[in-house]
Amino acid sequence: MKDVSSTGVRQHTADEYRARVCRAMNFISQNLDRDLSLEEIARAARFSKFHFHRVFKAAVGETIAEFTRRLRLEMAANRLLSNRHDDITKIALDCGFSSSQNFAKAFRQQE
Repeated sequence: MKDVSSTGVRQHTADEYRARVCRAMNFISQNLDRDLSLEEIARAARFSKFHFHRVFKAAVGETIAEFTRRLRLEMAANRLLSNRHDDITKIALDCGFSSSQNFAKAFRQQE
């Protein structure tokens, strides 16, 4: 029987966690138009919701809310640049913001 070191086990666990966090990131990016719950995202990544938030922040460097907001802002900014004549409110709503005011506030707060 092959001897497995604790370092190898930890590396396997870290790799598995990274893969599951990537699965969550893909799930979020594919559903930016919806208001996803923490439980729904954690389930997609096969984590408990209590454990998932901490793991996501450690792996990504952003909270789930920060990550989602950043992706929505990037998508909206790209749409604004490529569709200069589109209504800003429509773009904001299409990108998952609840109103153009919330979009403007998030845009101002983004560094």
